[in-house]
Amino acid sequence: MEPRLNSPSRASFARTGSRLVEAKLVRDRRGGGLLLVCWAIIWVTLSLGASPARDPKRIVHNFTVDLAPLLKWWQKHDGQRPLTAWIRLTGPIVATNSGAWVVEGKLDDLAGHGNSRAGDAGSSSGSETVRILLIHPPVEDAAEFQRLVARLAQLNQTQAALGAEKAQAHDRDQAVTKLQQASRRDRAQARVLAAEDKQLKTVENHAETEQKPIEKELNEIKAKLAAYPKLDQYVLDCFALDLHSEYQRMPVYDYGDPSK
Repeated sequence: MEPRLNSPSRASFARTGSRLVEAKLVRDRRGGGLLLVCWAIIWVTLSLGASPARDPKRIVHNFTVDLAPLLKWWQKHDGQRPLTAWIRLTGPIVATNSGAWVVEGKLDDLAGHGNSRAGDAGSSSGSETVRILLIHPPVEDAAEFQRLVARLAQLNQTQAALGAEKAQAHDRDQAVTKLQQASRRDRAQARVLAAEDKQLKTVENHAETEQKPIEKELNEIKAKLAAYPKLDQYVLDCFALDLHSEYQRMPVYDYGDPSK
């Protein structure tokens, strides 16, 4: 059964905008329509992936929300916290519900809101886990995580096979070198050993050449995966909007649609 949530009207969303998105509505001089003007664009140099810095702009109820001020504040906690309705959520996905995710994790906004919601669900301090429903979840990020993990395993397997091939060729080449030294007077055997030595060096060099681009891609993938809390499981780490509603006794949060 798909969760039915009360969707605020354009006017009501605007009235609560100072608390939800800390933005103001202004009239467009050209078209006379309402535009949502968020904070000035501030790029925050944080790692992406599953970190809360992912998707700094979100679309919620047809409005674009710029989370850059919150991301900047989160680094130093200097001054008044902006965007207080956006709560940091961390935890794994334990179920799905009509496109939404059921996440069992921790809520933390450093302003009391996350703690109070966690307390309603059974934790007064917010340090314990709470099960929430996240609508419009970052499915692309989860899919990217699975792709990176699968590619990492594939590259590691290929790298190991090339390493074994290289080591085997190297060991055999050392044995051939010793045989060459012991049979210098046997020209026929020397020619056979020389041909084998050349072939082994070719195999060894080829394996080493094949390993270089793989090593480069491995480093790139590991750098991307470093932004994720765990490698054996997709763990969400993001800011989500507290909708102050519940579905099957679970508080409901909205990730929003990423604004490209």
